[in-house]
Amino acid sequence: RCMPPYRKAMGLPAAISGTPVWAIFYASHRYGDYFGWALANMHGQSALVGENPELPDVPDFLRFGEKDGNMVRAGSTPIAEVALLFSEQSRDWSEGSSPIGELFGIAQELERLHVPYAMVSDRQITAKDLDGFKVLFVGSSNCLSDGEIAAIRDFARNGGTVYLSALAGTCNEIGIARPAWAFGDLFGFRPSFGGDEVKGDVACGRGRMVYTSLQKGNPFFAKEVHPPAKSTFDPDPIAERAFAEELKSLTRDAAYWRVKAPDKVYTMLWRERDGATVVHFLNATGCDLPPGVASDMNAPDPAFPALGDDIVFTVPFGDVRTVTAVSPDFKGTRELPFKVNS
Repeated sequence: RCMPPYRKAMGLPAAISGTPVWAIFYASHRYGDYFGWALANMHGQSALVGENPELPDVPDFLRFGEKDGNMVRAGSTPIAEVALLFSEQSRDWSEGSSPIGELFGIAQELERLHVPYAMVSDRQITAKDLDGFKVLFVGSSNCLSDGEIAAIRDFARNGGTVYLSALAGTCNEIGIARPAWAFGDLFGFRPSFGGDEVKGDVACGRGRMVYTSLQKGNPFFAKEVHPPAKSTFDPDPIAERAFAEELKSLTRDAAYWRVKAPDKVYTMLWRERDGATVVHFLNATGCDLPPGVASDMNAPDPAFPALGDDIVFTVPFGDVRTVTAVSPDFKGTRELPFKVNS
């Protein structure tokens, strides 16, 4: 649950400057190596895995490349209309509250909902870098520069939806408190943190700004668990469903596609330089660590259970000619049935 959002965060250097990203995975079996490789591959990253013994039911995934139909990384861009701010300034300079738990709680819920999103850094809060996004989750990032504040407001004025929470925008980029809340003139009240919820939903130009005093993503942030530690993640299912519905409402016009798949089948969409669309699916339905159960280094059995139903998805294409599936699990390509809606 925690790994796909972490890989998106680790991919920020590539998004900012084109720097290649290598992902190191530590596993005690070849199933873990395969999963780590697949997770890195779907995020456009290269995997460094161990030298665990080969297994007859694990393919030679390290040799699976562009000649086999794998995504052409050079020139490919992620498809996403939702942006989540990973504010290093707020992580480093924030006092009283941290934005990290809420950031990754929201990200993990979006993964479950199969809503494509991208992480953006403080230096990407510009009109140029936010172009193409429809929703921006600022969350509880409270340390924002004057330039970021202006860009966030412009994003909303130009038709975007901005989600703010807790003490977002109450300090400058080095944690010095602002004399007045940066968004106070829009909402007409002072932000708060803790206690009963204070919320607002106001128009801003052609867009809107949504505020809540609660860090609603925090309870749904599953942290990494290192063996033999026990899992402590035990979210309230009713509260999680309610938060998921809130996120679906906020991202309704920015979800890009519709997909019918289990919430533990992770997805990622890319557009190759030649215009082809690549859809990654990663089957993590075998992963289950209930609260109170000790983690270990063993692979689930089976490691990658067969799905009970077909995955069906709808994407906004133009001229569709072929839909093919490729995987290290089989040789060559497989034509998939599709239809074009009116």
